[in-house]
Amino acid sequence: TWIVKPTNRSQGRGIFLIHRTSQITQWLRERSEEDDNSPFIVSRYVARPYLIANRKFDLRLYVLVLSFKPLVAYWHEKGFARFCGAEYAEPKFGDGDEELGAHLTNVALQKLEEGYNDSHGGKWAFEQLWLYIASIEGSDKAASVLSDIHFLIVHSLRAVQTAILNDKHCFELYG
Repeated sequence: TWIVKPTNRSQGRGIFLIHRTSQITQWLRERSEEDDNSPFIVSRYVARPYLIANRKFDLRLYVLVLSFKPLVAYWHEKGFARFCGAEYAEPKFGDGDEELGAHLTNVALQKLEEGYNDSHGGKWAFEQLWLYIASIEGSDKAASVLSDIHFLIVHSLRAVQTAILNDKHCFELYG
């Protein structure tokens, strides 16, 4: 399974799932002339994701970069997890469009779901998520995952270090 995301849209608009990469060619042929022909990203859909209460979630983390040369970055520890309102089910491909409410955590989509909670918006504070993971998986596993997240942040920034213009009077905030 693959997920296709247009690069110029937000709030889950234009995202869809495909079962075979050959479907991209068909989709490209069927795009109307009214489409803006903007680029899109195709990535493998994560099989068997880690679920909490049988729901998918993603992390919203923020990093402040003061400099790329040398790399000076600060991770804001007050991130959060966004949950799907619908319980996860393996993607099914039939005649109709795939229901994305169990697959995407975008608030614009989730607030339309029956299980959406207006009081907390389907979000957990990062601290709450980590307490939960430590209680279920153990504190060593939770610490290992946190270390992996830090590793990904640092190495993602290093990967673009030479491509980013470095202005000592500016900073970048990534989320």
